[in-house]
Amino acid sequence: KMAFPAGNVKTAEEFEAFVDAEISKELRRESDYLFTLQLRDFLLKKAGLTMPVEFLKRWLYVINEGKFTKEEIEKDFDAFVKLFTWNYLQKYFIKQDNLTVTPEEATAEAKALAQAQFAQYGLPTAPEDMLANYAKKILEDREQGQKIYEKLYEMKVVEDVKSKIKVTEKAVSAEEFAKLAKEI
Repeated sequence: KMAFPAGNVKTAEEFEAFVDAEISKELRRESDYLFTLQLRDFLLKKAGLTMPVEFLKRWLYVINEGKFTKEEIEKDFDAFVKLFTWNYLQKYFIKQDNLTVTPEEATAEAKALAQAQFAQYGLPTAPEDMLANYAKKILEDREQGQKIYEKLYEMKVVEDVKSKIKVTEKAVSAEEFAKLAKEI
């Protein structure tokens, strides 16, 4: 009863079905994430955008008010430009295809985040009012709220692009999946 407060697992068969469903959800989440990374890299390459490198390096140095040395900026610059360009492409798709994230979607995502955090601390199913209050606090926090919206917009962009291209699903072993993930 403590492990499954919803009371939906009472037999060995129900336990196996529960574990299978959880593994399936996790594998879907991992493969969706890998697809997002692969799609991002494909679109970045296909777009072939060139960014004003020297300007961006100076800009990073100035806006960070010396918090990072020029050497630190140089070291992490390639990753920054990749992310910056991806954000630029996302904004293009958001505007081009009129993609929006509703407050309800943001609240649902914040609740899911809150539920995951509660589960880490041994509370697998938190009461709805507790989740709603915590989700509200998450969204009111400027940084966390922005991350929620960015994540949802990225998901919408990926789904939007995915609907316009031919995607072929392919079954792979855990080792092959790990190799694909490592290549990115």
